Amino acid sequence: MKKNKFLLLLVISLLAIGGGFIDGYTYLIRDGSFATMQTGNLIFLTLHLLSNDISSIKRFLFPIISFVIGTIFIVIIRNYMKKKIDLFRLVSLGFVIIFIVTSSFISIGEYNFISTSLLSFASSIQLISFSNLDRIPLTTTMCSANLKNVSENVGLFICEHKKENIYNALKYLLVILSFVLGVILSYLFIDIFAQYSILLILTTYFASGIILLYQQLKRAKE
Repeated sequence: MKKNKFLLLLVISLLAIGGGFIDGYTYLIRDGSFATMQTGNLIFLTLHLLSNDISSIKRFLFPIISFVIGTIFIVIIRNYMKKKIDLFRLVSLGFVIIFIVTSSFISIGEYNFISTSLLSFASSIQLISFSNLDRIPLTTTMCSANLKNVSENVGLFICEHKKENIYNALKYLLVILSFVLGVILSYLFIDIFAQYSILLILTTYFASGIILLYQQLKRAKE
């Protein structure tokens, strides 16, 4: 049981690193937009509209639309595979990997918004498919909800003195730190590999897939 929980935490951390890397990548070399944090895109979109900067709107509008479409898409897939949740998560990782690879072949410049939109689609798949591991809700593509949950669990521990709250707080904190590590890695590798640096993060998704497949095969044997 402890080993299974450790592996789930490892998957969560790897996916959060991926989420942080993707947002750092799109912000730094894809015109300052976000693939995962649609709140940021919505703020920038509104500000550019108010400034009559029509030419820049697509940088923020298309990722938002792509995120919405991706969410609808993966919810439909999940509904058809609701009795095979382990297989569903592996399929989801496959989609994420495909969109990451595709986005890397778009040259930096005029079509940055297409690369970001593809990564937004991938991020929506990740968000929906891995929003609840180890029986607690979490996000591996942004930090606001996780930061709220850290604070809430610390507050509950102060009031109720339950060790479970500290365990949950540390789990959310781990996800936040993993996300930040992903951002740091994107900053370090972009200068070296430019548009192809996004391919480096595939290692975390392949590793997550291997762990999930291992757990699925283990459960099948049992």
